[in-house]
Amino acid sequence: MLTPVDHAVATSLVYLTRSMGTVWGVAAVSTITQAALKVRLEAILPDSAGKLGLIEEIRHSVEALHQLPPALRELSQLAYYESVRSSLFFLLAVAALAFGASFCSGATNGVSETADDDH
Repeated sequence: MLTPVDHAVATSLVYLTRSMGTVWGVAAVSTITQAALKVRLEAILPDSAGKLGLIEEIRHSVEALHQLPPALRELSQLAYYESVRSSLFFLLAVAALAFGASFCSGATNGVSETADDDH
């Protein structure tokens, strides 16, 4: 049986783990999205003197899309779509790994094998 102190420690560890997972998850998804967007925009946009500046503008603000000609806007929106899709596939892979790992944990119905049988 858990003592109140053990319960408090376990609860705080769960909150810490959840918070760290959130931070790392957002950072990973943002990094993947931005990296994929940069690669796709470099491949899609025509070569010009201001290409790198335009890519940086598009990566930092969606508002930059409104200033583009319709053909470039559509290509840039497609790059955004594909970049977000890459991030979603990453999340799907992480979720699948977590689901698979849950079967390897050895836990059964949340009941510990070392629980006190006296109660």
